[in-house]
Amino acid sequence: MRLAGAIDGWPFRQDDDLGPGARVTTPTTAVAILVHRDIANATVRRAVVAALPRVLSEDWTEAAHQIRAAAERIRPSSSGLGRDVPGPDRDRVIAIALPEPVWELATDYIETNAPYARMLLARIRRTSRSSELGNARRTVRCTTQEGQMLLSVFTAAANAYAQRGNDHRLRLAGDGCRQITEVLRQCSP
Repeated sequence: MRLAGAIDGWPFRQDDDLGPGARVTTPTTAVAILVHRDIANATVRRAVVAALPRVLSEDWTEAAHQIRAAAERIRPSSSGLGRDVPGPDRDRVIAIALPEPVWELATDYIETNAPYARMLLARIRRTSRSSELGNARRTVRCTTQEGQMLLSVFTAAANAYAQRGNDHRLRLAGDGCRQITEVLRQCSP
């Protein structure tokens, strides 16, 4: 899961984090660097490499989604050893309150680029807006897993708008990332 988070945010990383001359342009290369740089134990490194998907998408967000799906498949069942390991409760319901322009950006981006998030998109559209002193906001209740997916949607949108030079939408996507990260941080054990 940490690899997926790193890949999702990779386009925003500083090149100096990797050392001089390290320019990474594909998710596959980034995963290789992270695995070999951050996992010292050779046995664990081989297990992680074996669990990763054979082919990663060239799209950073989709590659992160593929890695998360692979991690979910190998997660220990609740009846086994993994039940004592603390972690985020994937089914915990959280409330994410964002200004209406931020939600509009998310719904546009989910609709065009994240087909796996269609159920969340429907829930966002069904949720009514509240207006306090002319500031339209919408509060959407979702699971922490959906919150993480929404965070990856905002991250991908921010990356796309940064590449296009759309500063206004980049700020909206960044605001969505920041606020969702704060909500997820508060619900972490």
